[in-house]
Amino acid sequence: MNTEMFCPKCLEIFLIPTKKGEKFPLCTSCKVTLKVNEAPLESKPAATKPPAKTTRTNLKKVIPPPPSESKKKNTIALAAGAVAGMLVLGGINLILYQFKKEAPAEVVAVETPEEIPENNAIQLAALQKKPADVLNTEILELLNSDNKEHNLAALKAILAKNAEVLLYLDDCVKLAKSPDEDLKKVAINCLGLMKPNGNKILPELCALLKSASPEIQALISNSMINLGPYDLKDAEPYLNNLKPESASELKFAALVLAGQVKGDISAFQSPIIESLKVKDPETTKAAINALGKIALKKPKEIVPLLLPYLDSKDATILDIANKSLMGVAFVSAPDLEVLVDFLGEKNSPQVQAKALEFITKQGKFNWASFAEKLKPTLTSNDESVHELALVAALQAGSNAKVLAPELKILFKEPHENIKIACLKIFEKVGREGNAIGEIVDACSEPNLKVRELAFSLLSNLKPPLGATDALVIKEKIIFALPDIKLFLLEALATCGKETSVASKEIGILLKDKDNKIKAGALKTICNMGPDSKDLLPDVVAFLKIDSPSTEDLALAKVALSTLEKLGPNAFPALDELSKQIENKNLVIAKGSLTVLGAMGKEALPALSKMMAAFINRDLLEFASDQIAKIGIDAVKPLIKGLESPTPEVRLGSSLSLGNMGSVAKDAAPALAKLAFQDKVPLVRSEAKKAQLRVQSGTK
Repeated sequence: MNTEMFCPKCLEIFLIPTKKGEKFPLCTSCKVTLKVNEAPLESKPAATKPPAKTTRTNLKKVIPPPPSESKKKNTIALAAGAVAGMLVLGGINLILYQFKKEAPAEVVAVETPEEIPENNAIQLAALQKKPADVLNTEILELLNSDNKEHNLAALKAILAKNAEVLLYLDDCVKLAKSPDEDLKKVAINCLGLMKPNGNKILPELCALLKSASPEIQALISNSMINLGPYDLKDAEPYLNNLKPESASELKFAALVLAGQVKGDISAFQSPIIESLKVKDPETTKAAINALGKIALKKPKEIVPLLLPYLDSKDATILDIANKSLMGVAFVSAPDLEVLVDFLGEKNSPQVQAKALEFITKQGKFNWASFAEKLKPTLTSNDESVHELALVAALQAGSNAKVLAPELKILFKEPHENIKIACLKIFEKVGREGNAIGEIVDACSEPNLKVRELAFSLLSNLKPPLGATDALVIKEKIIFALPDIKLFLLEALATCGKETSVASKEIGILLKDKDNKIKAGALKTICNMGPDSKDLLPDVVAFLKIDSPSTEDLALAKVALSTLEKLGPNAFPALDELSKQIENKNLVIAKGSLTVLGAMGKEALPALSKMMAAFINRDLLEFASDQIAKIGIDAVKPLIKGLESPTPEVRLGSSLSLGNMGSVAKDAAPALAKLAFQDKVPLVRSEAKKAQLRVQSGTK
């Protein structure tokens, strides 16, 4: 006995001699167990009744091949049917023609829907392999058959085709009205594919709703969604079913429809909002979707209604709520005030984040009046809420000072963006934020952006840093990394006389191995005034170099600049400065003279050393300028200098007195004498100029 079998993998057809009880053989190519073809392709008698609503005769004249070829043709036809059948979904009836083994000279084969064996998956699926024109004709024939299985096969073929299906619109509408539930379900699904004709199909779908089962209602809703969007004028008659007295199925369909309409549906806002009270997930989804359209034009009214649904445990409701809020934008900043209450602790992070997103996106919201409302969001455990809350706090400006405790806690987070945002807010708040400790800590952050912002902030805080700030810096500075020490020293230098609270630490840093840190420490002493006394020996030590290296000279310059700024308070260094006037290095010698000049009358004990510098022609004019700054107390010693046997001393004394102006008026007679009697022309000339200056009071 020969049995027709096929390979489920490669779909090749075999005629196998089998005996009862034998195991099925394997495919020669795939080594897969063969299966019996339960409906072998055999000829069926032609139908006596032509199919309805078609003019297709579908007659094919077949010229049979020689007897030796007919078996080959038969095998090819079997294989084609099987291959196509395995590739497409089952459940579709198919007609395949088969040559008879021995046909007469001319045979007419008639193809009709009745030839399709019912529930044969292989043959039904092969329908999809036919050319488009043949396929469309076959489906139309099956749609108009009186056989339910043929109708179902056609409808399933339409679903599988999923394109160019408008040809079957009228027939699908007819079958959707069938009393048979199975036909009705599949036909409604088919109608959902006919998107370009949504406005035309809508009345039919709405008519089907009356007395429909819940399952049919759900299918109609899905098809209604697939066919959207609809023109408002076509949908409006059915949207009126949103009124309270309408049947529940019509009301639900209208709710679904509202979310698929092009145009302004705000006229139906009230009943849609009312539908949110219905404790049914599907109704809630449809209502949220519809309200999302209204929210685009009325965000102030609708967004507060939708935000709570971001807390839904239903993933679909949550997704629809998110999508409904996605395209909404508030035009007016005052309208956003309705969202501030959603920042409270009772709301979830999702709701808080969405409310903040709306408000911060607008950019012109007056956070200064609502800064305190941000406290719950700044203490939230959700990172996205943090980030948005920080943007809002920054927009609050100086009013964000009420958020200082929360910002300090948040500042401990390791994230770079959070720290930078907090620092920017501290900058807006200024000293009222009492965040010096956090800012100083940020100076030691490994992140360069954070450090640089912290350094800038420390330097520019208003009012300037004071004693409390200096104490904070003092605790951090010794054990900080070298570059951090430099920045902290710069900040310490801005603390004014309060820098003295860190004098011990500064003394340690003056002896650091790093010259940059030494220079930074020197700069912090400038404003310490009398409190710098204990540090001055370490400062003048930088001047004790006769042939300094470039680095040593650079430090000496910084030390001299520091002493100059101290002015009279540099007095404890007077003796060492006097000695450095004789330094072979002109930079140090001139610098020492400059410091002594800055000391004013306090430098009087060093006057003789300063006048001795007149002998050095490179220092003569420079020394005379600095001596003049000592003032009236230097006049008598300078008058005596006019009598010196050394021309450079007489010249230098004349220059110094002339630079004093009227302060040195008592020197006028001595200068006049020198102007006429001195043997050196240059001395006479400068004495004459000095006389005129002291008499006229000019410098």
